Amino acid sequence: MFFRNYPMAPATKQSRNLLPPNTAAMVIGIILGLAAIQVVFEFLARDIARQKINTTQSYLNDTRTVSNPYLISQRIEDLEALGIVRCSVFKPADQAQDFINLSYKTGCDAAYSPLNEILLFQFKRVAARLSSIDGRTWDLSFRSIHSVYFRTGLWVTRLTFILFIILVNYFLRKTLSLRVKAYETERQLNDKIVSLAVQVAHDIRSPLVALDAALKHTSQIPEKQRIIVRHAVNRIRDIANNLLEKNRQRAGTASAAAAASVPVTGEPPTIHLLSSLIDPVITEKRLSFESKPGINIDFKLTQESYGLFARLQPVEFRRMISNLVNNAVEVLGDKGVVNVGLTHEGESVILTVTDNGKGISPEILAKLGQRGETHGKANGSGLGLFHAKTTAESWGGSLVITSELGKGTTVAVKLPKAKTPSSFARQLKFTPGRPVVVLDDDSGIHELWRGRLESIRVNEHDIEVLYFTEPGKLRNWVKTETAKAGKALCLFDYELAGYPETGLSLAEELDLCGQTILVTSRSEEQNIIAVCTALKVRLIPKGLTDIIPVSVAAHLPRAVLLDDSNVTQMTWQMAAEEYGVELLAYTAPDKFMADLGNFPKDMPIYIDSELGEDVKGEKLAEDLKGKGFTNICLATAHPPEKFAHLPWLKVRSKEAPWGNSADSATGE
Repeated sequence: MFFRNYPMAPATKQSRNLLPPNTAAMVIGIILGLAAIQVVFEFLARDIARQKINTTQSYLNDTRTVSNPYLISQRIEDLEALGIVRCSVFKPADQAQDFINLSYKTGCDAAYSPLNEILLFQFKRVAARLSSIDGRTWDLSFRSIHSVYFRTGLWVTRLTFILFIILVNYFLRKTLSLRVKAYETERQLNDKIVSLAVQVAHDIRSPLVALDAALKHTSQIPEKQRIIVRHAVNRIRDIANNLLEKNRQRAGTASAAAAASVPVTGEPPTIHLLSSLIDPVITEKRLSFESKPGINIDFKLTQESYGLFARLQPVEFRRMISNLVNNAVEVLGDKGVVNVGLTHEGESVILTVTDNGKGISPEILAKLGQRGETHGKANGSGLGLFHAKTTAESWGGSLVITSELGKGTTVAVKLPKAKTPSSFARQLKFTPGRPVVVLDDDSGIHELWRGRLESIRVNEHDIEVLYFTEPGKLRNWVKTETAKAGKALCLFDYELAGYPETGLSLAEELDLCGQTILVTSRSEEQNIIAVCTALKVRLIPKGLTDIIPVSVAAHLPRAVLLDDSNVTQMTWQMAAEEYGVELLAYTAPDKFMADLGNFPKDMPIYIDSELGEDVKGEKLAEDLKGKGFTNICLATAHPPEKFAHLPWLKVRSKEAPWGNSADSATGE
């Protein structure tokens, strides 16, 4: 009944409307209650006084005392002596002289005290006119003294009421607080359910990857059964993607709303992994067209699809795919197949959407892609295809439609290939004699890696493969096998069910960052990408584990780097590991010169121009040339023109050379 604003956790709307008791309002309630008690006891005091008046009146009605007022006076003095009344004055009404006046006693001449009479209820002033049976009238005034029991009852009632209000207030607060906590608990439970759903989606993805890999080796199974299994796998993938997408939308409602208020065309193009953008859209389309069981929408990833990046606007790209798939489904009617493909050709990536519908005649085909031109749709406006064409062109690409009557139509979107981010693992090249460590809580992923590694016969190249599911066992191995751990290639999952550690935290803890690749289904999350970049850890999307190119280096090429920058050394080391190159890195020129006799004369040697303490790399290169070394390269941020006076000296940027055949010293 009494409420105030009370600190609450931001739970649900209902919990925000709960306002526990207000202390000020509680005090007001106590005051009102005490006033009511005061009124009740006032009536009781009046009733007691009336009884005392009636007692005196009964004396006047007694024939034995009517002719003897002194006897009445004695009775009043007796009441005074008993403490029932005080300060009594008794006199005839028609005379000024008092018959008995006891107001001379101590305290009777004190001023009227509201504290004593009203608050403490020690007495009550009483005045009455009485009549005797002989017709005479008398005036009686006195102070009715309240007994200890009366006053005790008053204070017990007051204190009980105050305690009652305080207890009610406390229990009301407690009850409402419990209700708030209940709402908060419900919200936290919902969050846990969402988190569990995301974890389930993550866990589902791992066996899906294994299933996808297994499906590629099921040629002995009849086609009909293979189609059923493929559709079941697609459906499970759809459920997982849908759960993850709902969680992203829930977590980013505010940012999404803000983004919705900004025109999409204002979003600057950025580099994105295309398969990660396409897969959720295909999932959405499968769910959208569930009412058409005869329609099959398929997106197959191959090694040609792996690691393809383009510079684009992700929202517009998803919209483009959605429109193209919608067009393909709508021309099919109730039955047909839509295949979405991703490949590359030269410096371009190519997205294709193909249907097996009726096809389009050459006359109509020539007009498609123009504003307002459509085909095969009753209420089509042609804007979807026009948008796809103009959007692709705005990114420096193109859109081409090919069709054959009776066979179907293909829409091909060609975009410029973007440079692969340094955090993305483009391939896995395993080095003979170098251990491989797999950390994943899912044994199905272990089997997938085992199958992929067996396919390239790592056991024939002295490559030991170790599998771990628990952080503790990995720590023990690193501690006991320090030499092996120091050169191992680590393939770590990010999330480890049941453990607070992540693959990233373990790589950092065990000082394995430079040799670790994170294999995770959360590879598109910006916070994880940022941490990987900071720790120099590369990434592989877990969904692409079965198609990443894998091989064993046929030989172990070697190269030398002399650079005083730890960051440059780490970057080169990562690139060397990826391409199977043994890199000998030095920061101090004297240490490098001490080992110079161990290097063959044709060993690729990369030297920075600025080596600290006024040591110049180009001067060192001249000394090496004089010693007979033939493969010397200056890796510097300075322009080549600065070293034009040394025409024999090759000059390149500070980026690692591997991956570019034009300037790779190892041929990788």
